[in-house]
Amino acid sequence: MREIIDHDFVASGEYFRDKSSIPVIIHGTYSEFEHKPIKCLVSPDKAKQNFQPSFDTNDLWTLKGIAQDGENVWISELSFVSSHGSHDSFHWEGTAEYFVKGNLEEFNATDGKIYCNLFIPPTPLAQTHGYICDYDGTIHFENPTMERKGISWNTKYGDVELIDGYSYAKHQVGINKAIIRVQRCQISFEIHSKESISLGNLLRDCVEVFDDSLWLISLLSRKRLAWYAGEAMLIPDDNVKIPFRKATIHRNLHLGYESTLGYGEHESDLLIAPNKLKTELFQELLTNYTTSEYHGAIQRAIIYVLMSYEEAYFEAHMGMAYLALETLVAGLSPSREKGNTKLLASASFKLLATQLKQVISKEVNDKSIAIGLIENLDKINSTKPRSFASRLLSLLQQYKVPINRLWPSGINIDKKVREIIGRRDSYIHEGEISDFDEYWYDFVRLRTLVELWILKLLNCPDDVIDQHYLTSLAPIDRIESPGDKG
Repeated sequence: MREIIDHDFVASGEYFRDKSSIPVIIHGTYSEFEHKPIKCLVSPDKAKQNFQPSFDTNDLWTLKGIAQDGENVWISELSFVSSHGSHDSFHWEGTAEYFVKGNLEEFNATDGKIYCNLFIPPTPLAQTHGYICDYDGTIHFENPTMERKGISWNTKYGDVELIDGYSYAKHQVGINKAIIRVQRCQISFEIHSKESISLGNLLRDCVEVFDDSLWLISLLSRKRLAWYAGEAMLIPDDNVKIPFRKATIHRNLHLGYESTLGYGEHESDLLIAPNKLKTELFQELLTNYTTSEYHGAIQRAIIYVLMSYEEAYFEAHMGMAYLALETLVAGLSPSREKGNTKLLASASFKLLATQLKQVISKEVNDKSIAIGLIENLDKINSTKPRSFASRLLSLLQQYKVPINRLWPSGINIDKKVREIIGRRDSYIHEGEISDFDEYWYDFVRLRTLVELWILKLLNCPDDVIDQHYLTSLAPIDRIESPGDKG
């Protein structure tokens, strides 16, 4: 049985850069259950070559080798950390972006089925049951008869499922040895291939395949989520004499900062209840996201929204909410509204400007004033874009964003939005937060507004959005900001 410990490995292999390679020995450490950097120490293999390399410290390396247990190792994008050397030895250290270990060679997968799991941080969207911990440490389902079903969608591999899974491992608890049950949220799928395949290549290919789906899952969870580890296993068909194969992958990537508010941990924090997403709804939202002409703007807005849920100063949270909003306004505004527009074509205005210069020079006696007027002629051929608040309100109306949910009934919402943007201008241009409580409600409303807007862009029905999620930080659908009272 596996253990919850850091695993050390030693591999003999090759360091590849460009079209050349160097025989090396690789010492490294990885964690099976935790998201930790994969530290590697690399030194030339003296048995094969006495070599002290010179290298660019900004270079990223690829390493291939065979570990002491006979399994293949593949390390990609090993960044430089430090190096040490003397007259007879040299080694350098780095952190691997990707670490793959196991049976990595190609094989014919016709007579078996490949099971894959990609592990992500916890999210209530993956939970299939309520769980109850008994006094003796055992766990049982709150509703054992309920079907175990996760959120599913289609990929190049076929249908995949977001679900909660479990692993068992040995662990030392005080002086006692124990078996630990580890809950792991995961994306699971099966592959039945009719051709040769490599488990290592399959796992590396998953990096891009699940990018869009995980950004959408992150938005719906209000928590940054990405897969940080994975496993692929070939299970041979019955009565087929081919060996079991397995490969694992670990990624070194940023999974977001801790949320001091604890969001993304409970179903009540979610924009849409998991049971509603377990229908065809998630697939529809994902398809609309991946095919949207505003895909780039939506993804950037999602990133800024997620950052606003992570640990930071309030001023940084405000900045993230403003950035998310501005990303959508800029991305969805017609091009003519993104800058000054010309009233006349350049050639036509040039002829007019020549005549105007002559008139100014003739009629204005003060030469300095005449020069100033002539220098400002170009401005009369431009029309300024509408204000940010006007563009925002127009877009919200165009996309039918239900912003009435963000204020009590009977409020002049257009006026309130313009007031929020006015306070935003003071913060952006002057760094001023005059009334903390007012900006707090601005922040909550703007962030929720962006979430509602993104869902509207994905054609999400209004009636599936949780009515209670608006009050997850403050009851913004029932209370005005403090400055509106009295």
